[in-house]
Amino acid sequence: MITEQVVCDAFRWPLAKELSGKFFKGTLYRQDRLVERLEKLISEGRAWTPISGTTKRTLATTNINSEIDAQNAHLRRLLSSGNLTGVEPLDVDEFPLDPKGDGDSRIIATSSTILYLVDETTDFVKCFREAFPHQTADLVSRMLDKDIGTFAYISNSIDAGGRAFKGDPFTGQAAAYSRIFGWDMIGKRERNFVAYYPNQLISQFLSTSGSAPHAKGVKMLQREASVIIAHNGVCLHPEHWKVIG
Repeated sequence: MITEQVVCDAFRWPLAKELSGKFFKGTLYRQDRLVERLEKLISEGRAWTPISGTTKRTLATTNINSEIDAQNAHLRRLLSSGNLTGVEPLDVDEFPLDPKGDGDSRIIATSSTILYLVDETTDFVKCFREAFPHQTADLVSRMLDKDIGTFAYISNSIDAGGRAFKGDPFTGQAAAYSRIFGWDMIGKRERNFVAYYPNQLISQFLSTSGSAPHAKGVKMLQREASVIIAHNGVCLHPEHWKVIG
C-alpha cells in the first residue's frame, strides 16, 4: 500500500551525511564570512548543495558605485527619519577587482553556489554567530525550527531598485527553491528557509516610512522565509517585516 509517508520518503532530498561525500563544492569568488562557513560545512559533510554554477558575476566600478550610492541614499533617509538605526553603509571596496577582468570590473558574486542544504539548524546558527558576532544570533535561533534542517538561498544582486527580492527572476527562483527544498510532498515544512542578501542593505527592504514595500516578492518572503539576512548580517523577521535586534 502506498501511503503519504512512502511518497514523502521517495521524494525527500537526502541529508549530507547520507551522500558519502558525493556532492558539489562551491568556488568562493570574494570574501563573505557566512558563505565561507557554509562552504566549510560542505567540506565537513554537514551540508551540501544540489547545484553549482560557473558564472562569476561582475560589474563595472561605475555601475557598482551607482547602485551603492542609491542604496546608501535610501539608508540615510531612513536613519534621519528615525525608522532605522545602527546600519553601516555599503562601500565599493567590499567588491574586489576581478583579477581576470578588464581592470575596472568588480566581483559581486560571493560564490558559484547560491543554495546550501544544512543538515542541522544548530550548525547554521553557529555559522551565523561566528560570521556576525555583533548581531543577535539568539534571536535568529529562536526563529528557526531546530527539529529540521535549514536551506540558505543567496541572491548576489546589488540592484538598488529592489530587484533582488521584489520581482522576477529572483522572486520566482526563491519561491521555487522554497517549495522544492523547504516543504515535503504533503505540504509539511521540511527545512527552514533562510534568504541571504549580502549586497543589499537592510534599508532596501523598507519603504521610507519603515514599512514593507508593496511587491509580490515581499508577500512571497513573508509567506515562505524563516529569516531574511541582509548586508553585514542585519536580519529581518519576514512575517512581521521588522528588523531584528
